[in-house]
Amino acid sequence: MRICRLPLLSFACVLSLVAGTTLSLGSSNTLFIGSATIDITPSKPIALAGQFNTRISRSVENPITATAVAIETRDGDRMLDYAVFLSCDIVSFGQTVLKPLQDKLKKKLPTLDPRKVMLTATHTHTSAVLEEGAYVIPKEGVMQPEAYCGFAAE
Repeated sequence: MRICRLPLLSFACVLSLVAGTTLSLGSSNTLFIGSATIDITPSKPIALAGQFNTRISRSVENPITATAVAIETRDGDRMLDYAVFLSCDIVSFGQTVLKPLQDKLKKKLPTLDPRKVMLTATHTHTSAVLEEGAYVIPKEGVMQPEAYCGFAAE
């Protein structure tokens, strides 16, 4: 871990450049930043969102990913505040994705305040269809939207 002194005005510039770093914000406050990326590409074909006609994936050129950045401020061993930013390679965060994700987070991290989790989508048109009924999707051999939303939330 690197420790750096950082004026608050420079924070936004540096935030996008550092991960897994500790920054000192004053005499006793410390900022911790960590990040992780996971692959949320299913092993089965999926219907791809973002066109007028149904498209089914045939192969994977680039993985579908989810990336999280967690930021925490501490005064010694005492946590002062935190925020979590989550970006996923999906078209948007609708209720079909949000509800399973909230349920999983509540089970795994019961003390996590959902108001401190910011969600964003890359708005890719080559990721899973997330809404049932948005497209006519074959029932055989293709992961359905509800199943994908549960898989991605996990």
